[in-house]
Amino acid sequence: MQAKRKEIRAEQEKKLAQQKKEEEERLRKEEADKKAKEAEEKRKRLEEAEKKRQAMMQAQKEKQQASGQSARVGGKKADGGVSSESNQHSVVAKFTVSAVPKIYSERVQKFLPEETFGG
Repeated sequence: MQAKRKEIRAEQEKKLAQQKKEEEERLRKEEADKKAKEAEEKRKRLEEAEKKRQAMMQAQKEKQQASGQSARVGGKKADGGVSSESNQHSVVAKFTVSAVPKIYSERVQKFLPEETFGG
């Protein structure tokens, strides 16, 4: 009789251990799925931010091209090409355009976890 009880207890303990193992595996799987979903959402947000950045750069480029064409008359600058102030503005504009993507990119990266960038 005592051997029978030991056998039943061993079976119950084995069942409980199996249930616990299954529950832990289920929780691990849920956590992995959650992390994968979050990573996909972050990737999509990053892609969207990059698309917006590209659109901003394209709009800025088109704006510069349009303003550059309107400032020229018959192949010459409208102001006679004398003003150094206009040259300073073009240098500033070039700096601004080239600096915007880097600054924007740094700000986006600041708010996203490193694993988004392979870190």
